[in-house]
Amino acid sequence: MTDRIVTPVRDEDEVDLPLLWKDYRIFDFHTHVYPDAIAAKAVGALNHFYSFTSKCSGTFGELIDGAHRAGLYGFALLGVATNAQQVEHVNQAVLRNADAARREGFRAVAFIGMHQDYNDMEGEISRAIRLGAKGVKLHPDIQRVDIDDPRLCKLYGILSDYDLPVCLHMGDHREEYRYSSPDKLERVAKAFPKVRFVASHLGAYRAWQESDRLIGLPNVWYDTSSVLWALEQNRVLELIRSFGADRVFFGTDYPVTSATRELQRFFALPLLEEERRAILWDNADKFLGIS
Repeated sequence: MTDRIVTPVRDEDEVDLPLLWKDYRIFDFHTHVYPDAIAAKAVGALNHFYSFTSKCSGTFGELIDGAHRAGLYGFALLGVATNAQQVEHVNQAVLRNADAARREGFRAVAFIGMHQDYNDMEGEISRAIRLGAKGVKLHPDIQRVDIDDPRLCKLYGILSDYDLPVCLHMGDHREEYRYSSPDKLERVAKAFPKVRFVASHLGAYRAWQESDRLIGLPNVWYDTSSVLWALEQNRVLELIRSFGADRVFFGTDYPVTSATRELQRFFALPLLEEERRAILWDNADKFLGIS
């Protein structure tokens, strides 16, 4: 089976929308921000890599403004280290931004970046936990490393000891970017049963026909980031219910799109009320202990 990928919905300039979700607590599990000085360059590189057009600037200030506007209760800030030399700088920034977001009144958490060639993984993870980190983020395709690479398996062993989850970019339909294919996650999830894996993009961005092999893995969770504008609605519902709505988090993938626009798409899904509340808040609350 090959999923029919719909044409991405490209927003016009955002206008005020009725907040259909004003009575819900909402946690955005998937956001990225960049320093103001390099945000335009970073977002441009993202657009080039994925051949799409992000709708937002990628700055921390815009994320905060959008979160207030959408009525978010909190969000996760995810760091990505594209080389080993970036790790500490990226992590300092993501931890600092999470702290600043909490001062703005949000339940904000940081997932630090890690690179497969970084020498002191355990030392950096221990330091970050002391500073409040709630997880680790990897982007195998940009980092050019297979999910089941021995260097990352070393990381998973450390995460087992620290009971720290890892959020993975998942999937790509291009043959040259198969680093994060679901079969590789299936192998490591079984090899490291104590690690909690978050398979972003419902398990396989633009390769959703492969997501089914992740069904039933007890230590894998999922988020909806960069899915709702790209995949037909019936398939989104099928995947959510196959995984279990209690294992799915709402995510925007900011700066790809804004919280307001993505929530509008989410509320167009014919979900049951208990499914909706679980995905928007309850699952993340249980997973991260953010209440």
